[in-house]
Amino acid sequence: MDIAERLGRYTYVLDGHLLWGGATDSGGYGHLSVDGQLLSAHRVAWELENGLIPEGAHVLHHCDIPPCLEPTHLFLGTPLDNNHDMWSKGRWQSGNSIKTHCPQGHEYSEENTRIYRGHRHCRICNREQTRRWHG
Repeated sequence: MDIAERLGRYTYVLDGHLLWGGATDSGGYGHLSVDGQLLSAHRVAWELENGLIPEGAHVLHHCDIPPCLEPTHLFLGTPLDNNHDMWSKGRWQSGNSIKTHCPQGHEYSEENTRIYRGHRHCRICNREQTRRWHG
């Protein structure tokens, strides 16, 4: 089975999107193994439709749906274009801002989170640390 057939086997159409139904990474982007190499499904879809991706280029989504492989929803850009696209659409997340739980596994919920000097602190961990300090 060639790569186009493999993509076709694991895609389906929903609300105008050609969605990847195979394996995905933690960000929801599809991936598949080709000749022992793990490839991003949307990059493979771009190359099948448009040819090779220039070195250093990113394949971006107009639709902002990571598993979408619809060629008309994909476009090429630089890493800076990708960052600008995320920022302009309110999706800029980095480092700790995307974490949902503290290092000890407690959820950063509204009830369990205290913001101090612009940083989130786990109330459960804070209570436990205070108990240890004060015996």
